[in-house]
Amino acid sequence: MGPIFSLSTVALILIFASTPHPQNKKSLRPQEDKIDLRGFLTDGGLTNLVEGGALYRHDNDAPQALPSRKALKNGDVINVGGNGRVEVLLNPGIYLRLFSNTEATFLDLSPDNLKLKLSQGAAILEILVVPLERKQSSYNDLRSQFNGSYQSVMVSTPAGDFVTTRGGIYRCDVGDDGHTVLRVVKGFAAVNASLVGPGMETVLGDRVPFVKQFKEDREDAFDRWSHERAVVLVATNKSLKNTDWHTRLRKNPLTDFEITSAESSERLKERLTVSAAGGFVGYVESGGVYRSGESEWQLLEEGAELRYGDRVKTGPDSRAEIRVYPTCYLTLANDTEITYGTRKDGAVSIKVLRGSAIIASSLTRKEGTVISFVAPEAEIEIPAEGFYRLNVKPHRESEIVVYAGAIRIAGREIKQDHRVIFQGEEYGIWPIRRMDMDPFELWTRKRTSLLNELPIRSEKHAVVPARTNAHRAERTGMWYLDQVTGAYTFVPGAREYSSPYGGRYSVGFAGRFHR
Repeated sequence: MGPIFSLSTVALILIFASTPHPQNKKSLRPQEDKIDLRGFLTDGGLTNLVEGGALYRHDNDAPQALPSRKALKNGDVINVGGNGRVEVLLNPGIYLRLFSNTEATFLDLSPDNLKLKLSQGAAILEILVVPLERKQSSYNDLRSQFNGSYQSVMVSTPAGDFVTTRGGIYRCDVGDDGHTVLRVVKGFAAVNASLVGPGMETVLGDRVPFVKQFKEDREDAFDRWSHERAVVLVATNKSLKNTDWHTRLRKNPLTDFEITSAESSERLKERLTVSAAGGFVGYVESGGVYRSGESEWQLLEEGAELRYGDRVKTGPDSRAEIRVYPTCYLTLANDTEITYGTRKDGAVSIKVLRGSAIIASSLTRKEGTVISFVAPEAEIEIPAEGFYRLNVKPHRESEIVVYAGAIRIAGREIKQDHRVIFQGEEYGIWPIRRMDMDPFELWTRKRTSLLNELPIRSEKHAVVPARTNAHRAERTGMWYLDQVTGAYTFVPGAREYSSPYGGRYSVGFAGRFHR
């Protein structure tokens, strides 16, 4: 258990007022009784339960039997056998369950960027919900809630991607032929150009997703097992009221909970690199490459500095973020290729050869810096701050979406909340469809919102933590190992949480946190 506990250390601090001495009218200073606790985790990324046969492998290592409480690393692959079932802990409050004959790869386990790949089989995500959470009243509300949430999980499949946006129950099935169905029992998931709500399902991979209602009585053994696990975990949480640490919390109203943690070196992608340099690659997932001129393609890595004329490509499971200017970011979706160039006036020009790219800029008109997005049909000028997306797909018309700000095409200004579709030398202007939301847009919004929280440093490059373990524990909670069941359950922090299957996680810390 040593390697698991090294992820974070927590201590319970009991603060109580001492009885003053009769000859001294002044009260003595409060005393602190610090008790080291074992069993708490601020991170996830480990198996909680393994039933039947299951294997795991890392990189090119030989497959090994998968045990319970196995700490996972980025790139690890789990293969569940014909009679197996596996439960994995992700961020505190998120359970991933894998059924028999399933293969899942953990592409990124960092808390702010959870990303999985489901190659075949069936998976269920149970994401705990905040009962008092305001219901989303518009798509913009959903976007803003997503930015600050730890409830998002990106899932890549052979047919396409989806991302969870809030608490709920999400099931995905991938057939041997790659046919993929997403079913949202509760919650909201974003797929390509559509939002799938509670009680709805869709087939991934369709150009225009068809979302339909599914029959609630269509449960199978996997659904029932997931439901049973949810009931057991809620009951386990309730049993923690008899633990020593919770007894002390109940007895002493002045009790505080202090978290000190050592950042896990395996999850440094949670950290963000800020830079004053242009063309700086702040983030990239495996599979990205670039080249200068006619040189050979080479691996694109974080910290690389692009030069004008460089070409960049992302792979099937790869996304990238490039700092164009200190307050202007370019993100690239998977399977995207660009040329990082320059305009005649010396400013940056991004030519999208294929795929999707987004520019999120805080540059103002007063600064006078105009950036160009170049599609095969036209050059689009970006004169000021805003959020812009360019889609270039084979055998389809290119499209520029202006979520915020304004663009110019051949001198004509087009303001926000519009999309422009190019048809040869002509183009049409249409309003943005509010349902047009996909995993790449949401990921970019979250990525840039984190970057915008950071100050611009005077040094060329600086690496700072995006959000600390203590911040997450205070906001959401932690995992706790129950010695009776031998499995972890969730202990909420400042807010109440419930299982979307039913039942409240009632044993928590009610906001008694220090950092």
